[in-house]
Amino acid sequence: MKKALFVFIVVVASFVLALRHFRPDFSWFVEASGDDSTNIADINQPMPEAVMPGLGGDWVNTRSFGGKVLLISFWTTWCPGCRDEMPDLIKLQQKFGSQGFTVIAISVDDQGEESGKTFVQTERFPVDG
Repeated sequence: MKKALFVFIVVVASFVLALRHFRPDFSWFVEASGDDSTNIADINQPMPEAVMPGLGGDWVNTRSFGGKVLLISFWTTWCPGCRDEMPDLIKLQQKFGSQGFTVIAISVDDQGEESGKTFVQTERFPVDG
């Protein structure tokens, strides 16, 4: 019985010392206050403006998507996962586009705009812009 008590005391002391030494973050345990100022995503913030070349040779300004929900996908033509997700992104755009949802796929290939154009033409994806 004395050995069990001794082991219990050593375990508790070790636990307390570990908590003091490592100082874990228990913020997930504390209920959130009513103050939303700590939220990372504040929907009242305007989206940063960016102007990018589109596939049609025109320029696309993110301001033209004001009031819409945007899903921005950065992709490359050589990435298998990126290639696999394209049909699903197009389906999302077709399904929810009328409700103010837009998918913007930004190619970050080293070859630039031409590799994106070639990929879209080869795969015959229906894209706008």
